[in-house]
Amino acid sequence: MNTGAGGGSPRPALVALLATLSMFGPLSMDLYLPSLPRLAQDLEVSEQTAQLTMSVCFVALGLGQLVYGPVSDRYGRRGPLLAATCGYVAMSAACALAPTAGALIVARTLQGLCGAGGVVIAMAIARDLASGAALARLLALLASITTLAPVVAPVVGGQLARIMDWRGIFWVLTAIGVAIVAAVLVVGVPEASTGAARREHPAHAARALATDPVFRSVLLVIAAASVGLFAYLNMSTFAFQTDLGASETQFSIAFATIAAAGLAGAQATRVAVTHTGPGRLFVAAVCVWAGVAVTLALVTRVGIGLPLIVAALALCQACLATMLATGPSLALGAHAPRAATAASLLGVAGTIPGPLLVPLFSRAHVSAASMTTAIAVAAATAALLALMLVAPALRRAAAAQAPASPDLAIEQER
Repeated sequence: MNTGAGGGSPRPALVALLATLSMFGPLSMDLYLPSLPRLAQDLEVSEQTAQLTMSVCFVALGLGQLVYGPVSDRYGRRGPLLAATCGYVAMSAACALAPTAGALIVARTLQGLCGAGGVVIAMAIARDLASGAALARLLALLASITTLAPVVAPVVGGQLARIMDWRGIFWVLTAIGVAIVAAVLVVGVPEASTGAARREHPAHAARALATDPVFRSVLLVIAAASVGLFAYLNMSTFAFQTDLGASETQFSIAFATIAAAGLAGAQATRVAVTHTGPGRLFVAAVCVWAGVAVTLALVTRVGIGLPLIVAALALCQACLATMLATGPSLALGAHAPRAATAASLLGVAGTIPGPLLVPLFSRAHVSAASMTTAIAVAAATAALLALMLVAPALRRAAAAQAPASPDLAIEQER
Protein backbone atom coordinates (compact mmCIF):
# COMPACT_ATOMS: atom_id res chain seq x y z
CA MET A 1 0.00 0.00 0.00
CA ASN A 2 1.26 3.44 -0.92
CA THR A 3 1.67 5.53 2.12
CA GLY A 4 4.31 7.97 1.16
CA ALA A 5 5.01 10.83 -1.08
CA GLY A 6 7.25 8.93 -3.25
CA GLY A 7 5.37 5.68 -3.70
CA GLY A 8 3.53 6.59 -6.90
CA SER A 9 -0.04 7.68 -7.48
CA PRO A 10 -2.68 6.74 -4.88
CA ARG A 11 -5.09 4.01 -5.84
CA PRO A 12 -8.30 5.30 -7.51
CA ALA A 13 -10.42 3.59 -4.85
CA LEU A 14 -8.53 5.43 -2.10
CA VAL A 15 -8.86 8.77 -3.91
CA ALA A 16 -12.62 8.17 -4.26
CA LEU A 17 -12.83 7.39 -0.53
CA LEU A 18 -10.94 10.58 0.38
CA ALA A 19 -13.22 12.63 -1.87
CA THR A 20 -16.32 11.11 -0.27
CA LEU A 21 -15.00 11.84 3.22
CA SER A 22 -14.32 15.43 2.15
CA MET A 23 -17.98 15.73 1.10
CA PHE A 24 -19.34 15.12 4.61
CA GLY A 25 -20.01 18.86 4.91
CA PRO A 26 -22.04 19.42 1.72
CA LEU A 27 -23.88 16.14 2.16
CA SER A 28 -24.81 16.91 5.76
CA MET A 29 -25.80 20.51 5.01
CA ASP A 30 -27.29 20.63 1.54
CA LEU A 31 -29.02 17.29 1.07
CA TYR A 32 -31.86 18.13 3.44
CA LEU A 33 -31.94 21.87 2.73
CA PRO A 34 -35.09 21.57 0.54
CA SER A 35 -36.87 19.79 3.42
CA LEU A 36 -36.41 22.59 5.97
CA PRO A 37 -39.91 24.08 5.53
CA ARG A 38 -41.59 20.70 6.10
CA LEU A 39 -39.31 20.06 9.08
CA ALA A 40 -40.42 23.33 10.69
CA GLN A 41 -44.05 22.42 10.07
CA ASP A 42 -43.78 18.85 11.40
CA LEU A 43 -41.93 19.85 14.59
CA GLU A 44 -44.09 22.98 15.01
CA VAL A 45 -41.14 25.36 15.24
CA SER A 46 -40.19 28.62 13.56
CA GLU A 47 -38.10 28.87 10.41
CA GLN A 48 -35.28 30.30 12.53
CA THR A 49 -35.27 27.19 14.73
CA ALA A 50 -35.26 24.96 11.67
CA GLN A 51 -32.30 26.92 10.27
CA LEU A 52 -30.53 26.45 13.61
CA THR A 53 -30.31 22.73 12.82
CA MET A 54 -28.15 23.77 9.86
CA SER A 55 -26.03 26.29 11.76
CA VAL A 56 -25.05 24.00 14.64
CA CYS A 57 -23.98 21.27 12.22
CA PHE A 58 -21.87 23.75 10.23
CA VAL A 59 -20.10 25.07 13.32
CA ALA A 60 -19.56 21.53 14.66
CA LEU A 61 -18.07 20.46 11.33
CA GLY A 62 -15.51 23.23 11.74
CA LEU A 63 -14.65 23.04 15.42
CA GLY A 64 -14.77 19.24 15.56
CA GLN A 65 -11.67 19.12 13.40
CA LEU A 66 -9.69 20.53 16.32
CA VAL A 67 -10.50 17.32 18.22
CA TYR A 68 -9.90 14.73 15.51
CA GLY A 69 -6.70 16.29 14.17
CA PRO A 70 -4.51 15.78 17.26
CA VAL A 71 -6.18 12.44 18.01
CA SER A 72 -5.39 11.13 14.53
CA ASP A 73 -1.76 12.27 14.73
CA ARG A 74 -1.34 10.51 18.06
CA TYR A 75 -3.31 7.30 17.46
CA GLY A 76 -3.20 6.85 13.69
CA ARG A 77 -5.69 7.28 10.86
CA ARG A 78 -7.80 4.13 10.72
CA GLY A 79 -9.10 3.94 14.30
CA PRO A 80 -10.20 7.59 14.64
CA LEU A 81 -11.66 7.50 11.12
CA LEU A 82 -13.76 4.43 11.89
CA ALA A 83 -14.90 6.01 15.16
CA ALA A 84 -15.89 9.20 13.33
CA THR A 85 -17.75 7.46 10.52
CA CYS A 86 -19.55 5.04 12.86
CA GLY A 87 -20.51 8.02 15.02
CA TYR A 88 -21.82 9.76 11.93
CA VAL A 89 -24.03 6.76 11.17
CA ALA A 90 -25.40 6.69 14.71
CA MET A 91 -26.07 10.44 14.84
CA SER A 92 -27.72 10.46 11.41
CA ALA A 93 -30.09 7.77 12.67
CA ALA A 94 -30.66 9.83 15.82
CA CYS A 95 -31.60 12.80 13.65
CA ALA A 96 -34.12 10.67 11.77
CA LEU A 97 -35.68 9.53 15.06
CA ALA A 98 -35.56 12.90 16.86
CA PRO A 99 -38.93 13.53 18.55
CA THR A 100 -38.42 17.26 19.13
CA ALA A 101 -36.50 20.17 17.66
CA GLY A 102 -34.26 20.24 20.73
CA ALA A 103 -33.32 16.59 20.27
CA LEU A 104 -32.67 17.22 16.58
CA ILE A 105 -30.38 20.15 17.33
CA VAL A 106 -28.34 18.03 19.74
CA ALA A 107 -28.14 15.15 17.25
CA ARG A 108 -27.17 17.53 14.43
CA THR A 109 -24.38 18.99 16.57
CA LEU A 110 -22.99 15.52 17.26
CA GLN A 111 -23.43 14.56 13.60
CA GLY A 112 -21.33 17.56 12.60
CA LEU A 113 -18.64 16.68 15.16
CA CYS A 114 -18.40 13.16 13.75
CA GLY A 115 -18.40 14.38 10.16
CA ALA A 116 -15.47 16.66 11.01
CA GLY A 117 -13.34 13.59 11.61
CA GLY A 118 -13.79 12.42 8.05
CA VAL A 119 -12.93 15.84 6.61
CA VAL A 120 -9.71 16.40 8.57
CA ILE A 121 -8.41 12.84 8.38
CA ALA A 122 -8.98 12.78 4.62
CA MET A 123 -6.65 15.78 4.20
CA ALA A 124 -4.11 14.24 6.58
CA ILE A 125 -4.09 11.02 4.54
CA ALA A 126 -3.55 13.09 1.41
CA ARG A 127 -0.44 14.58 3.06
CA ASP A 128 0.68 11.09 4.06
CA LEU A 129 0.50 10.05 0.42
CA ALA A 130 2.16 13.03 -1.24
CA SER A 131 4.01 16.31 -0.75
CA GLY A 132 4.87 19.44 -2.74
CA ALA A 133 3.52 19.64 -6.28
CA ALA A 134 2.26 16.04 -6.05
CA LEU A 135 0.15 16.95 -3.01
CA ALA A 136 -1.22 20.02 -4.79
CA ARG A 137 -2.23 17.81 -7.73
CA LEU A 138 -3.92 15.33 -5.40
CA LEU A 139 -5.80 18.08 -3.54
CA ALA A 140 -6.86 19.59 -6.87
CA LEU A 141 -8.19 16.19 -7.94
CA LEU A 142 -10.15 15.89 -4.70
CA ALA A 143 -11.45 19.43 -5.19
CA SER A 144 -12.59 18.51 -8.70
CA ILE A 145 -14.82 15.86 -7.18
CA THR A 146 -15.99 17.68 -4.06
CA THR A 147 -16.77 20.90 -5.97
CA LEU A 148 -19.76 19.12 -7.48
CA ALA A 149 -21.26 18.24 -4.10
CA PRO A 150 -22.73 21.68 -3.19
CA VAL A 151 -24.33 21.82 -6.65
CA VAL A 152 -25.64 18.27 -6.84
CA ALA A 153 -26.71 17.77 -3.20
CA PRO A 154 -29.56 20.36 -3.14
CA VAL A 155 -30.86 19.04 -6.47
CA VAL A 156 -30.82 15.45 -5.22
CA GLY A 157 -32.32 16.60 -1.92
CA GLY A 158 -35.13 18.33 -3.78
CA GLN A 159 -35.94 15.15 -5.68
CA LEU A 160 -35.80 13.07 -2.50
CA ALA A 161 -38.12 15.57 -0.79
CA ARG A 162 -40.75 14.72 -3.38
CA ILE A 163 -40.90 11.08 -2.27
CA MET A 164 -39.97 11.24 1.44
CA ASP A 165 -40.09 13.59 4.41
CA TRP A 166 -37.10 15.12 6.23
CA ARG A 167 -36.72 12.01 8.38
CA GLY A 168 -36.26 9.99 5.24
CA ILE A 169 -33.43 12.31 4.18
CA PHE A 170 -31.59 11.50 7.40
CA TRP A 171 -32.09 7.79 6.78
CA VAL A 172 -30.43 8.36 3.39
CA LEU A 173 -27.50 10.05 5.20
CA THR A 174 -27.40 7.05 7.55
CA ALA A 175 -27.13 4.70 4.56
CA ILE A 176 -24.38 6.86 3.05
CA GLY A 177 -22.51 6.67 6.35
CA VAL A 178 -22.81 2.88 6.42
CA ALA A 179 -21.43 2.72 2.88
CA ILE A 180 -18.47 4.89 3.90
CA VAL A 181 -17.72 2.69 6.92
CA ALA A 182 -17.74 -0.34 4.61
CA ALA A 183 -15.45 1.47 2.17
CA VAL A 184 -12.97 2.31 4.94
CA LEU A 185 -12.87 -1.36 5.91
CA VAL A 186 -12.61 -2.67 2.34
CA VAL A 187 -10.38 -0.07 0.68
CA GLY A 188 -8.05 0.29 3.63
CA VAL A 189 -6.50 3.42 5.06
CA PRO A 190 -2.71 3.89 4.98
CA GLU A 191 -1.12 4.43 8.36
CA ALA A 192 1.69 6.98 8.13
CA SER A 193 1.73 8.13 11.77
CA THR A 194 4.33 6.04 13.53
CA GLY A 195 7.04 6.22 16.13
CA ALA A 196 8.09 9.77 16.98
CA ALA A 197 5.03 11.21 15.29
CA ARG A 198 2.71 9.49 17.71
CA ARG A 199 4.87 10.38 20.69
CA GLU A 200 4.65 14.09 19.96
CA HIS A 201 2.45 15.86 22.48
CA PRO A 202 -0.36 17.95 20.95
CA ALA A 203 1.09 21.03 22.64
CA HIS A 204 4.42 20.43 20.92
CA ALA A 205 2.64 19.99 17.58
CA ALA A 206 0.77 23.25 18.11
CA ARG A 207 4.01 25.02 18.97
CA ALA A 208 5.73 23.71 15.85
CA LEU A 209 2.86 24.95 13.70
CA ALA A 210 2.67 28.32 15.43
CA THR A 211 6.38 28.98 14.90
CA ASP A 212 6.32 28.08 11.19
CA PRO A 213 5.95 31.34 9.21
CA VAL A 214 4.79 29.52 6.07
CA PHE A 215 2.02 27.71 7.93
CA ARG A 216 0.93 30.86 9.79
CA SER A 217 0.78 33.02 6.70
CA VAL A 218 -1.04 30.47 4.53
CA LEU A 219 -3.50 29.89 7.38
CA LEU A 220 -4.33 33.61 7.44
CA VAL A 221 -4.83 33.73 3.68
CA ILE A 222 -7.17 30.72 3.78
CA ALA A 223 -9.15 32.38 6.59
CA ALA A 224 -9.57 35.50 4.43
CA ALA A 225 -10.51 33.35 1.43
CA SER A 226 -13.17 31.57 3.48
CA VAL A 227 -14.86 34.92 4.14
CA GLY A 228 -15.04 35.67 0.43
CA LEU A 229 -16.33 32.20 -0.42
CA PHE A 230 -18.96 32.27 2.33
CA ALA A 231 -20.08 35.75 1.24
CA TYR A 232 -20.81 34.38 -2.21
CA LEU A 233 -22.55 31.22 -0.96
CA ASN A 234 -24.60 33.03 1.68
CA MET A 235 -25.58 36.16 -0.25
CA SER A 236 -25.79 35.11 -3.90
CA THR A 237 -29.40 33.88 -3.74
CA PHE A 238 -30.68 37.24 -2.53
CA ALA A 239 -28.24 39.28 -4.63
CA PHE A 240 -29.12 37.50 -7.88
CA GLN A 241 -32.85 37.00 -7.43
CA THR A 242 -34.00 39.88 -5.24
CA ASP A 243 -31.60 42.62 -6.34
CA LEU A 244 -30.80 41.66 -9.93
CA GLY A 245 -34.19 40.11 -10.70
CA ALA A 246 -32.96 36.69 -11.80
CA SER A 247 -35.49 33.88 -11.92
CA GLU A 248 -34.95 30.62 -10.05
CA THR A 249 -33.89 28.98 -13.31
CA GLN A 250 -31.46 31.79 -14.10
CA PHE A 251 -30.00 31.56 -10.61
CA SER A 252 -29.55 27.80 -10.96
CA ILE A 253 -27.75 28.28 -14.29
CA ALA A 254 -25.54 31.03 -12.80
CA PHE A 255 -24.72 28.92 -9.74
CA ALA A 256 -23.89 25.90 -11.89
CA THR A 257 -21.72 28.03 -14.22
CA ILE A 258 -19.69 29.40 -11.32
CA ALA A 259 -19.32 25.92 -9.82
CA ALA A 260 -18.15 24.61 -13.20
CA ALA A 261 -15.50 27.34 -13.23
CA GLY A 262 -14.26 26.08 -9.88
CA LEU A 263 -14.05 22.58 -11.33
CA ALA A 264 -12.12 23.92 -14.32
CA GLY A 265 -9.78 25.83 -12.00
CA ALA A 266 -9.03 22.68 -10.04
CA GLN A 267 -8.27 20.76 -13.23
CA ALA A 268 -6.05 23.56 -14.53
CA THR A 269 -4.18 23.57 -11.24
CA ARG A 270 -3.28 19.90 -11.67
CA VAL A 271 -1.49 20.81 -14.90
CA ALA A 272 -0.04 24.21 -13.98
CA VAL A 273 1.42 23.19 -10.62
CA THR A 274 3.77 20.75 -12.33
CA HIS A 275 5.39 23.57 -14.28
CA THR A 276 5.01 26.47 -11.86
CA GLY A 277 5.16 24.94 -8.39
CA PRO A 278 2.54 25.41 -5.65
CA GLY A 279 4.17 28.47 -4.06
CA ARG A 280 4.23 30.69 -7.10
CA LEU A 281 0.83 29.44 -8.28
CA PHE A 282 -0.75 30.11 -4.87
CA VAL A 283 0.45 33.72 -4.71
CA ALA A 284 -0.54 34.35 -8.33
CA ALA A 285 -4.05 32.93 -7.80
CA VAL A 286 -4.61 35.11 -4.72
CA CYS A 287 -3.51 38.25 -6.58
CA VAL A 288 -5.66 37.52 -9.64
CA TRP A 289 -8.65 36.83 -7.36
CA ALA A 290 -8.13 40.15 -5.62
CA GLY A 291 -7.82 42.07 -8.89
CA VAL A 292 -11.01 40.58 -10.33
CA ALA A 293 -12.96 40.92 -7.06
CA VAL A 294 -12.04 44.56 -6.45
CA THR A 295 -12.83 45.48 -10.06
CA LEU A 296 -16.16 43.66 -9.82
CA ALA A 297 -17.10 45.49 -6.62
CA LEU A 298 -16.38 48.87 -8.22
CA VAL A 299 -18.28 48.27 -11.46
CA THR A 300 -21.22 46.64 -9.66
CA ARG A 301 -21.91 49.93 -7.90
CA VAL A 302 -22.06 51.63 -11.29
CA GLY A 303 -24.44 48.99 -12.56
CA ILE A 304 -23.66 45.99 -14.79
CA GLY A 305 -25.74 43.07 -15.94
CA LEU A 306 -26.02 39.61 -14.44
CA PRO A 307 -23.94 37.89 -17.18
CA LEU A 308 -20.86 40.02 -16.47
CA ILE A 309 -21.20 39.51 -12.72
CA VAL A 310 -21.47 35.74 -13.22
CA ALA A 311 -18.42 35.77 -15.52
CA ALA A 312 -16.34 37.66 -12.94
CA LEU A 313 -17.49 35.41 -10.10
CA ALA A 314 -16.65 32.36 -12.21
CA LEU A 315 -13.08 33.62 -12.58
CA CYS A 316 -12.98 34.25 -8.82
CA GLN A 317 -14.14 30.70 -8.17
CA ALA A 318 -11.46 29.29 -10.45
CA CYS A 319 -8.82 31.25 -8.50
CA LEU A 320 -10.24 29.99 -5.20
CA ALA A 321 -10.04 26.40 -6.44
CA THR A 322 -6.35 26.93 -7.21
CA MET A 323 -5.74 28.55 -3.83
CA LEU A 324 -7.48 25.78 -1.89
CA ALA A 325 -5.38 23.13 -3.64
CA THR A 326 -1.97 24.81 -3.47
CA GLY A 327 -2.35 26.56 -0.09
CA PRO A 328 -2.77 23.43 2.03
CA SER A 329 0.08 21.71 0.17
CA LEU A 330 2.37 24.57 1.26
CA ALA A 331 1.06 24.68 4.82
CA LEU A 332 1.33 20.91 5.32
CA GLY A 333 4.69 20.57 3.61
CA ALA A 334 6.99 20.57 6.65
CA HIS A 335 4.51 18.91 8.99
CA ALA A 336 4.10 15.28 7.98
CA PRO A 337 4.36 14.11 11.65
CA ARG A 338 1.50 16.42 12.62
CA ALA A 339 -0.44 16.51 9.34
CA ALA A 340 -3.87 15.98 10.91
CA THR A 341 -3.34 18.69 13.52
CA ALA A 342 -2.24 21.08 10.78
CA ALA A 343 -5.20 20.05 8.61
CA SER A 344 -7.58 20.67 11.52
CA LEU A 345 -6.38 24.26 11.88
CA LEU A 346 -6.70 24.78 8.13
CA GLY A 347 -10.22 23.35 8.33
CA VAL A 348 -11.24 25.75 11.08
CA ALA A 349 -9.71 28.67 9.18
CA GLY A 350 -11.71 27.66 6.12
CA THR A 351 -14.99 27.25 8.01
CA ILE A 352 -15.49 29.59 10.96
CA PRO A 353 -14.46 33.14 9.86
CA GLY A 354 -17.11 33.36 7.13
CA PRO A 355 -20.22 32.96 9.31
CA LEU A 356 -18.73 35.35 11.88
CA LEU A 357 -17.75 38.19 9.54
CA VAL A 358 -20.04 38.08 6.50
CA PRO A 359 -23.15 39.28 8.43
CA LEU A 360 -21.31 42.58 8.96
CA PHE A 361 -21.73 43.26 5.24
CA SER A 362 -25.43 42.37 5.10
CA ARG A 363 -26.94 43.79 8.27
CA ALA A 364 -29.15 46.27 6.42
CA HIS A 365 -29.82 44.75 3.01
CA VAL A 366 -28.33 42.03 0.85
CA SER A 367 -27.58 43.28 -2.64
CA ALA A 368 -25.16 42.61 -5.47
CA ALA A 369 -23.13 45.59 -4.23
CA SER A 370 -22.89 44.32 -0.64
CA MET A 371 -22.00 40.80 -1.81
CA THR A 372 -19.26 41.94 -4.18
CA THR A 373 -17.94 44.37 -1.56
CA ALA A 374 -17.60 41.58 0.98
CA ILE A 375 -15.80 39.40 -1.58
CA ALA A 376 -13.50 42.29 -2.57
CA VAL A 377 -12.54 43.10 1.02
CA ALA A 378 -11.74 39.44 1.68
CA ALA A 379 -9.77 39.09 -1.56
CA ALA A 380 -7.80 42.29 -1.04
CA THR A 381 -6.93 41.21 2.50
CA ALA A 382 -5.82 37.80 1.23
CA ALA A 383 -3.63 39.40 -1.46
CA LEU A 384 -1.93 41.70 1.04
CA LEU A 385 -1.24 38.74 3.32
CA ALA A 386 0.07 36.67 0.42
CA LEU A 387 2.45 39.39 -0.79
CA MET A 388 3.60 40.59 2.64
CA LEU A 389 3.76 37.27 4.51
CA VAL A 390 3.47 34.18 2.31
CA ALA A 391 5.88 35.12 -0.49
CA PRO A 392 8.70 36.27 1.87
CA ALA A 393 8.23 33.19 4.06
CA LEU A 394 8.52 30.93 1.03
CA ARG A 395 11.65 32.73 -0.15
CA ARG A 396 13.26 32.36 3.28
CA ALA A 397 12.35 28.67 3.35
CA ALA A 398 13.88 28.20 -0.10
CA ALA A 399 17.04 30.04 0.91
CA ALA A 400 17.39 27.93 4.04
CA GLN A 401 17.03 24.77 1.90
CA ALA A 402 15.45 22.92 4.81
CA PRO A 403 15.77 19.21 3.98
CA ALA A 404 12.55 18.41 5.82
CA SER A 405 10.45 20.73 3.69
CA PRO A 406 11.72 21.04 0.13
CA ASP A 407 8.15 21.56 -1.07
CA LEU A 408 7.89 24.98 0.60
CA ALA A 409 9.99 26.83 -1.92
CA ILE A 410 8.34 28.98 -4.56
CA GLU A 411 10.72 27.36 -7.03
CA GLN A 412 9.37 23.87 -6.44
CA GLU A 413 10.69 20.61 -7.61
CA ARG A 414 8.72 19.71 -10.67
